[in-house]
Amino acid sequence: MNLQTANNARAAKCTIVLGFNGTGKTTYLRNTLMALWAQAHNRGERLKILVVTPDDAEWTMFEENRLLTPDDFLWDGIMRHIWNDQHTPDILEYFKNGIIVFDDCRCYFKDNLDPRITELLIRRRQRAVDVFAVGHGFTTVPPKFFTYYSDAVLFKTVDNIDRRKDCITNFDYFKRKQAEVNERSKRDTYYHIRIKNTDI
Repeated sequence: MNLQTANNARAAKCTIVLGFNGTGKTTYLRNTLMALWAQAHNRGERLKILVVTPDDAEWTMFEENRLLTPDDFLWDGIMRHIWNDQHTPDILEYFKNGIIVFDDCRCYFKDNLDPRITELLIRRRQRAVDVFAVGHGFTTVPPKFFTYYSDAVLFKTVDNIDRRKDCITNFDYFKRKQAEVNERSKRDTYYHIRIKNTDI
């Protein structure tokens, strides 16, 4: 996945990653992020990646960044940040030119997404930010992410997709693909597919 163009502007993708625990989505994400970081370095570029988590139980292989001041946004590599309701939405306005992962976002996002996070989604191209929204199923990612998504990565989930019927582009196609993933996962626990918004 090439996130840079010739003029150094980011592609500013919004990728939704869905799957139950144990289906491989964290491994997929970790490998994807590390590969993107390595690709950037091979091009002689720096790449800042932030994984936002609801607690300190996940992503412990990466150093924690509390993001207390704008200077805390100057790094190269992968760091994690534990979500804080009072602090995180405000400080994320300083996140530019990098990748941000909202892991297990159901723990800190409600369906009615905070306007500051919506602004990040809307202005991700101007801020040169690629966004990953990660959840166990369709109802664990706020509807607003489906409005702006460019890609979706589907692992096994039996979460009720019908509850997102009003916000998923070409809902019938999405539902059919999820059924295919769930069936295939009976033989391969880690099976997943990528859907591009342009495909549907």
